[in-house]
Amino acid sequence: SACNGMAPSAGDVVTYDVTMNDKTGKPNASNVQGCMGSADAAAKGGGKGAAGTGTCSGTVKSYNGEKGWGFVESNGQDVFLHVKNCNGGTPNCGDWLTFDVEDAGQGNGKLKAVNVTGCTGWPQKGKGKGDKGGYGAM
Repeated sequence: SACNGMAPSAGDVVTYDVTMNDKTGKPNASNVQGCMGSADAAAKGGGKGAAGTGTCSGTVKSYNGEKGWGFVESNGQDVFLHVKNCNGGTPNCGDWLTFDVEDAGQGNGKLKAVNVTGCTGWPQKGKGKGDKGGYGAM
């Protein structure tokens, strides 16, 4: 593994080398040192759902559960995060995520996270308008 069998945890101070992925042309972290999380968390992907295949990783910096969006800090850059792009859970601040990036489509060069795994929150139900849950009038 990239972190010698350990999982990165919020607050870990890590060092790493940056190498370019030959297939995607995107930077990857290698020779990562300083991870303090358990080997079990590393084997399980650290969150709910399957381990991700994303080429990027980072920590959830902020997330608004009411609005369903926030930001992941990855290599010193803020990457937009929306719950609809999360597989198997909802993000919580401090979660270590694996994801791919795409242009956010705003014309300003900003990025958004897609194919996101590692979220530790419960999956959302009823994401559409007007579905507040509960029983309604009785």
